[in-house]
Amino acid sequence: MNYLSIGLITIALVLIIYHSYHPDKRLFLFSSLTLVVAGLSQLFISFTLLKLWFVLGISFSFLGDLMMARWLKVTRKKIIDGILFFSVAHLSYFFGVNSVFPVVFSPLYLVSLVLLTFLFFLLITYDPNKRLLSIASVIYILLITNLFLSVAIQLSSFTLPLILLFIGVTFFMISDGQIGWREFRGDFKNSEIYISFFYIVGQSFILLFPIFH
Repeated sequence: MNYLSIGLITIALVLIIYHSYHPDKRLFLFSSLTLVVAGLSQLFISFTLLKLWFVLGISFSFLGDLMMARWLKVTRKKIIDGILFFSVAHLSYFFGVNSVFPVVFSPLYLVSLVLLTFLFFLLITYDPNKRLLSIASVIYILLITNLFLSVAIQLSSFTLPLILLFIGVTFFMISDGQIGWREFRGDFKNSEIYISFFYIVGQSFILLFPIFH
């Protein structure tokens, strides 16, 4: 049991709860960075392919956080930078899941993936006035929906690690959905607090998976 990693994840959760009452972008970024260190501690204690992919996932997520905060920039639009880096993060998490639970892309899986992606696109990110951004969002939605389905189809096992991972990915999706809604449909009250909370809690639960697996 990696108690150091669990301790760091706990610190990240405490920080984001405090952030919910005292919003501060630096506090959020420090919470995210704490999760990167938690992931690295897992990898250094015992190296596995699963842990490597998950460390890449949380590391690219943190870079995405820096992009969204505009502490780093690749393009002139933070949402494009976010899509780029978080897409790599979702792919990394998917490859990690696939390393222990190989995904079979059956017709049912592919149909579910396409339908859910199309549904989320229509409900959240479709905007004829932001055509290029909407198209980019489809690719991103496809990637995170694929990650969600790759975990959901394993839930018949109903083990603690899978439940933690499913909760984590679901919370991550909720956070992304809130960002999409804010970008394409309009801002909502306390959006930054809700987005940050669901994001850090989601990432925390995702990182618990390699510990208990």
